Amino acid sequence: MKIYYSPSSKNEHCCIGATQPQIDIAEISEVRKGWKTELFNTIETKQQKKNRRKSTASPSRRTVEEDCCFSIIYGERKGKILDLLAPTPDIADKWVFVIASLLNWYERKKLEEGYELWLKEKFNLADADNNKCLTFNETLKLLHELNIDMPENDILKLFNEANTKLATGQGERQVLDEDEFMVLYFNLLKRPEIENLFNSYASQSGVFTAKELSTFLRNEQSGYENVSVEDCNVLIKIYEYSDLKRQGLLTTSGFVSMLLSSEFDIFNYREHRYICQDMSQPLSHYYIASSHNTYIMGNQLIGKNSSEAYVDALKRGCKCVELDCWDGEDGEPIVWHGHTLTTKISFKEVLEDAIKPYAFVVSPYPLILSLEMHCSPVGRLKMATYLQSILADMLYTTDVLDDLESLPSPEKLQGKILIKAKPVYGNKKMKTKAHRVGRTVESRSELVTKSTKNFVISSGEEARVTNSQTTTVTNIEYRQSSTSSTGSTISRDVSGDALVSPLRININSNTGQKNASDIESDDSDDDESQTHTVTDNPTQSSRDALCSLVNLVQAVKFHSFEKSRLNGKCFQMSSFSESWTQKTLKESPLDFIRYNLRQLSRIYPAASRTFSSNFIPVQFWSIGCQIVTLNYQTRDIPNLINDAMFKQNGFCGYVLKPEDLRDPNLRFDPSDLSQKSPIKLKIRIISGQHLPKVEGNSEIIDPYVELKIIGLPQDTTENTLTTKKIQNNGFNPIWDETFELTVKYPELAFVCLRVRDHAQSGSDVPIGYYTIPFNSMATGYRHVRLQSIGGEPLSPATLFVHISIIK
Repeated sequence: MKIYYSPSSKNEHCCIGATQPQIDIAEISEVRKGWKTELFNTIETKQQKKNRRKSTASPSRRTVEEDCCFSIIYGERKGKILDLLAPTPDIADKWVFVIASLLNWYERKKLEEGYELWLKEKFNLADADNNKCLTFNETLKLLHELNIDMPENDILKLFNEANTKLATGQGERQVLDEDEFMVLYFNLLKRPEIENLFNSYASQSGVFTAKELSTFLRNEQSGYENVSVEDCNVLIKIYEYSDLKRQGLLTTSGFVSMLLSSEFDIFNYREHRYICQDMSQPLSHYYIASSHNTYIMGNQLIGKNSSEAYVDALKRGCKCVELDCWDGEDGEPIVWHGHTLTTKISFKEVLEDAIKPYAFVVSPYPLILSLEMHCSPVGRLKMATYLQSILADMLYTTDVLDDLESLPSPEKLQGKILIKAKPVYGNKKMKTKAHRVGRTVESRSELVTKSTKNFVISSGEEARVTNSQTTTVTNIEYRQSSTSSTGSTISRDVSGDALVSPLRININSNTGQKNASDIESDDSDDDESQTHTVTDNPTQSSRDALCSLVNLVQAVKFHSFEKSRLNGKCFQMSSFSESWTQKTLKESPLDFIRYNLRQLSRIYPAASRTFSSNFIPVQFWSIGCQIVTLNYQTRDIPNLINDAMFKQNGFCGYVLKPEDLRDPNLRFDPSDLSQKSPIKLKIRIISGQHLPKVEGNSEIIDPYVELKIIGLPQDTTENTLTTKKIQNNGFNPIWDETFELTVKYPELAFVCLRVRDHAQSGSDVPIGYYTIPFNSMATGYRHVRLQSIGGEPLSPATLFVHISIIK
């Protein structure tokens, strides 16, 4: 189903933004009434300025009325927006109501008929002349698009068998309507691997009794050890479509439908679909889904900033977002990656359009606003005013007692927004970070200006920076595989799933050579990166209006673990760079674990990650760091791991740390797992279904599956395990290969599956991914629903596997 739009030639009611002729209902995520997008906010700002210039005695009439405006959010990662202006508020309301109703209908339809819905969409796309039927040639083309490679004579036989209505199209050619094509397709959809399993438990050919189904479930599937015959009769009524369900019988088709349901997914929805952990412990005992530079949509130097980035992060369960705040025009605070060519957005609009409406859309547990302050006292006052007026009682404003022993729990902080910032602004002029490392470059803007002079894009994806004999950064190139100046090889898939840092920036100057990874980021909490003269009155400067909103998450300069142990307060937290934390992880992990028992720590990506790449977060989770921030806008393996981590507790944005990392006796060292008993994982990769083609390539794929575990160093698979390659079959390839792996710390182990297309020349291209926490896997026969590198479902693409875990 599609929504069609034809722009009006009349100025008074038209599309405001860029348009496309049609939008598929499947692409739409939401519809918003009023000025709730970046473009409408720009129009609002312009009208307000225009009105201020007019005499207050005769205010100008708005050319764009908010009540007439609405926006459709759609596209991949829901990053596209269609802003529309209706002639009247009533018409706008009707459109919003109808589109919202269609979205609700479509979501229900997907749940009920997801597979058939997908197939019907494919049928309509193949129906080139829109006559609701397909000729034999159109059928051949569609089957090829669906990765089905069969002899033409075999397809013709199936075509004729399905053509029961004997309808004809133009030129008296035989055609199949939608129902007949569905019959043809389901005749192709034989699952011999499931039929063999079915027949091994069935006493009669082709049917299960409720008793036989209960035997299968008790023997094979975790969570069904005590299933009764009565329970199985209910399952038969749910999943069997034929009239045999009245007799209490399940056919192989019903059996396949049951195994494809979410109840038999590899992810244990029975235990993890809803919040399943204790949420009454101190906040420091939880991992918190956290975003770095949340406002950036692209790279860190010249990317676009938008409030939509906050909406996306919050809808994905993020519970700590970052706002870098600066003085803008007319003293209005803005959110911006300072001294770069990134765009600027209004602090007020971020609160109004993203934070307030979406803070608790995923769960009621607290949201942390991590404020990086570069504003003048006047700017901070305006920020405080907006925070209080817009967020109102959503803000947590209770003062903390100095003798507070532990932070409140997520349960007690439900529905509250916490402000993370410095509680005090000292009486001094702040210096730039560049001066502290002896740099001759005065600001990030100079680095951007100079670096972009020689910006070269080639066909690969890796970033490399080479050096000149000046203080400029030059010759930034993309490579599929490159080597840094330190000699380390950098490698990344074409899809962008970098497993190591893709960028090192080296700067030669007269004072010596520095790596950008050694330069402190503006994210650190020990200083401001913009110079401001603060009032000489220490009492006044130490407690401004914004500081009064900072309570449970007070950002302070970190001195040492010893000082924190002796004098640190549970409500004081510090931010640490990726490189410093990696070094400390090796040198004193127990000190860091002890620190994280009471206080929060925030880890942010290295400054060298200019292209918004990410680190693997597991390393920092292993020492109990709660706020491990990632660039959410990047489509990569670290984000898939992060999504998997926070899916295991009802997708609420909080995960209780393992007991070892909450134990005050500190008996756990992540570098030494000798006291942990090994757990054996046996995974049988049986088959694949409906695997997608490589984007932009019409050839049928030659798929194979990769398997590895990412966790603590002792658990991480050194060499990726792979199945054999299946030639010319992305429709229903069968591998039937078994792999065994050993894990010692399953609490922080992630099983990663990736499907690739074997290429005759060049690199094998990834076509599907799936990442799951070890402890969230359901054993038995399970389907794996593949995702893109961005985490979007590739429905109906699946893998069929068998999982067994031996402790």
